[in-house]
Amino acid sequence: MKSFNKALFSVLCMVFVLAASTVSAGGGCESKWSKMDIKEKFFYKAEFIMKNADDLDLSDEQIKSIKNLKMETKKMIVSKEAEAEVIWIDVMSEMYEESVNLEKVNSLIDQKYEIKKALTKGIAASYAKLKGTLSEEQMKELKELWMAQK
Repeated sequence: MKSFNKALFSVLCMVFVLAASTVSAGGGCESKWSKMDIKEKFFYKAEFIMKNADDLDLSDEQIKSIKNLKMETKKMIVSKEAEAEVIWIDVMSEMYEESVNLEKVNSLIDQKYEIKKALTKGIAASYAKLKGTLSEEQMKELKELWMAQK
């Protein structure tokens, strides 16, 4: 019985070591892409498309459209994030008061997350627009290039 327990313990230790080494080595199913937030994914995809403009046979109009979309999206992100930050400063300012007006704080928090929601929806719309810039044939080629880079 003791030898069985010893063997079981050894097997469990080996399983634990293997599992830990797989996680720490970045193994498993997670890729860089799956760890990105929506903002990072948008800009990564846009850059990937621009780097492969020749292979995708993008027109000058498509290139200009993608560049404009990137700039407009960046401006929207900066604006919304600044708005959210200003509201958060107001929340913290209210929290420093001797008597905290919880109704005001809750209202400010709601405003902040409405802005964050609008920001995320705006980035999703930009992402959809980015993909809509390409023809079906270009999308097929993009997928092939994307898979080849993995």
